Amino acid sequence: MKSKKQKGFSLIELLIVVAIILIIAAIAIPKLLASRGRSVESAAAGSLRSATTALVAYQNKYQAFPATLDMLGGDCSTTAPTAAKSCQMDDAIVQGMATGAFGSYKWTFQQTLSGGGFTLNADPSASAGRYVTEHFYADEGITLHQNNTASASAADPTL
Repeated sequence: MKSKKQKGFSLIELLIVVAIILIIAAIAIPKLLASRGRSVESAAAGSLRSATTALVAYQNKYQAFPATLDMLGGDCSTTAPTAAKSCQMDDAIVQGMATGAFGSYKWTFQQTLSGGGFTLNADPSASAGRYVTEHFYADEGITLHQNNTASASAADPTL
């Protein structure tokens, strides 16, 4: 028992509090990282949907899919859209995708069928971490596919 003269906490009481905090952190941190991973995957799927929509809009306007992703961007505040810079998407996003790295994902675009089709893959970058595992794929069929072990293709389940 404590005497009335003793004030504050004993070393044992402080160690117990620290141990409880560490146990709570050990449970919460992995769940936080997993939630962050799922949000990164959701953002990538949303970006893939936006890019697919922009690609179809480009194809409707210019009768072919673009040769490169950067043709979807551009600054149309001072100039009219052209096939080379169609302003279908925000230029910063398009440039990130076109250079291959955007939002913890590596983006790969390829025009197919002489402009009549395309493939667009989004694969987790090496720096994305172990909680980001979903790979995404889209083509001119506008259906998104996902795979959690390897690069996605049209044969994988739809999103």
